[in-house]
Amino acid sequence: CIVVGNYSEQLLDSLPSVRSNAYHPVREVLSQMAAKGCRRIAFVSEDRENFAGQELLHHFQLVLTELGMNPAEAPVIWGRGAFTGITAELRPLLDQPEVPFDGIFCPDYRLALEVCCLISARYGFDAERQMTLGSFQRGNAYRLPISGCSVDARWSSRAETALRQLVELIESGKVPQSVCV
Repeated sequence: CIVVGNYSEQLLDSLPSVRSNAYHPVREVLSQMAAKGCRRIAFVSEDRENFAGQELLHHFQLVLTELGMNPAEAPVIWGRGAFTGITAELRPLLDQPEVPFDGIFCPDYRLALEVCCLISARYGFDAERQMTLGSFQRGNAYRLPISGCSVDARWSSRAETALRQLVELIESGKVPQSVCV
């Protein structure tokens, strides 16, 4: 049995696994946002209990520090669970006269589409100049409706490469704990 995905070590219970390190894609998106002038970036995700989401938040906070921003001042906005959306939590913040952030990092592309609608509802045609959205995109075929900062994290090809490495290690008689790409 080989577990593919980012899960807590406690859940893996010493099973071989293929994990993905999202630090570099997070750094690339946040660096693009900082280059566009964002200094108060919010983190948005749906499921506070999701281990991968917690890892993304950890990388987000680490990169903010590296970019000279204070992660303690960065709003973290969680939805109510997987596939519940973010409108109920984000809309009240965007309805305020003074929005407490100038950029939103939303790693989930599906959720970023929802955030695009909320940003457009707030700012109309001026959305791109008022609020910068950062996300992971899925190849070149999909683009967010408003211009933002994104990177193709290539999760499937990264997982495939790591799985191939793991199988090669197992076939050579070595029993690895995990492979991380």
